[in-house]
Amino acid sequence: MPVAAAFVKGPTCERAETQTEGMVGIAVLLVIIGIVLLLLGVFVEAVKFLLWIGLIILVIGIIAALMRFIRRQS
Repeated sequence: MPVAAAFVKGPTCERAETQTEGMVGIAVLLVIIGIVLLLLGVFVEAVKFLLWIGLIILVIGIIAALMRFIRRQS
């Protein structure tokens, strides 16, 4: 084996392959984290919307209960 070939396929080449695989793993991990954060953002917006709807229904229920109480008193 020529000396130049030993340098081409030596420990540095294996280390480069390991680094490339690590970069692919990091990229996949970042994509998964991005998707999870995107879904959480959508769910948080949906929860905020439902919270406001719940508060509005609660206020309407309190007003209806007060009107019923006032009508019974008179």
